[in-house]
Amino acid sequence: MPRQQRCTKVEPRRSGGRFAAHDPFRVRYARNELVCHEGSYAAGVYIIESGLVSESNLDPRGATAKPYAILGPGELIGLEILVPGDNELHRTSCRALVDTELSFLERDRFLSALEIDDPLRRFVLESISRRLFALAASVRRGSVPPDERLCALLLDLTVTHGRTSARGDAVLPPPINRRLISELAGLSASQFRRAWDTLPTLEGASEREGIRLSPQALSAWLEESRRL
Repeated sequence: MPRQQRCTKVEPRRSGGRFAAHDPFRVRYARNELVCHEGSYAAGVYIIESGLVSESNLDPRGATAKPYAILGPGELIGLEILVPGDNELHRTSCRALVDTELSFLERDRFLSALEIDDPLRRFVLESISRRLFALAASVRRGSVPPDERLCALLLDLTVTHGRTSARGDAVLPPPINRRLISELAGLSASQFRRAWDTLPTLEGASEREGIRLSPQALSAWLEESRRL
């Protein structure tokens, strides 16, 4: 079981997910609970079965954690145990944005599973590759104007976490609100307001309903902005 975390409930029952063949623990975290903390012992690897998790790093200039990714079902937490050498500690902090359920494999069991489970090994490699390219995209966004950076981020969030509304727009889950989006984009409050007001057809952030936007309009705006 995870050593450093507090969670609502842990069940040693089988999961229907990628870890199913290896008798994972099923772990539940309530909204705002920490799944893991940067610098704490990395006891193993989680896969998100349902819910949303914010991943963050401590700001090098202080003790403030800065979120840089939103993880959803099928994504992995704790892969730093695969890094050769100093792999005992978590390198990021992860917090449940909603009530979240994960499957957990202890360190030794996960490493043994990789040795014998080819589909799991391929899945882990695919997960690492996706995160690598997502990080590269985030770095590229950091060098463009704030409005383009925000637009590209919103399009990414729509693909990974949005749902289609009855009228064809996309709706982000309510935990992905304006404040979180601003932090993910690395924008100050004033930069975010100006960029938000520049983009087309963005509707208000309702805690109950989520942010509604038009991927088509945002894509067209971004393409036009890059041509200028």
